Amino acid sequence: MKTIILLLACILPCMLNAQKRELSMKKAKGEYVNGKYLYLDQEDQPFSGILYAKYPNGNFISRQNFENGLGNGTWTNYYENGNIKEVGTYDNNKVKGPIKKYNEQGAMIAEGTYDEWRVRVGQWTYYDSKGYIVRIEDYGKKGDYRDVEAYYNTGQISKMWYDDIMKRKEVFID
Repeated sequence: MKTIILLLACILPCMLNAQKRELSMKKAKGEYVNGKYLYLDQEDQPFSGILYAKYPNGNFISRQNFENGLGNGTWTNYYENGNIKEVGTYDNNKVKGPIKKYNEQGAMIAEGTYDEWRVRVGQWTYYDSKGYIVRIEDYGKKGDYRDVEAYYNTGQISKMWYDDIMKRKEVFID
């Protein structure tokens, strides 16, 4: 009986994930529909399931849960070597909620909470490569914007999107 329970505990999560539809981000398209940015499948329907991207070596770059075209649920980004880079949650296309970040060797380096779209809020804990706490920082409700600024500076988010995030968080920029 114990063996059956252990076997089900190992197999059941795989079976549940296998039921989710998966689609390469290359085959999906994003567009505004009724004021919302949605990801659509090959039949131009809002996508539900897992969108993924892969490195040339076949390892995943990312795997992201979507419901009715919107990012909702867990997303995971990976290093090219296959190790997890970060795991977080989407809330209607916004990176929001708990996040864990790892180094390329697989050790956790930070954990905390994002608001808006990668604005660090509340208490964050930072670790060294052996798992020891290096420091704890509290960014409060307004937050720290370094991650948003990094994505903007590399061109991964538009000025309009960046400005909108800053405006909602009442951060004034030139």
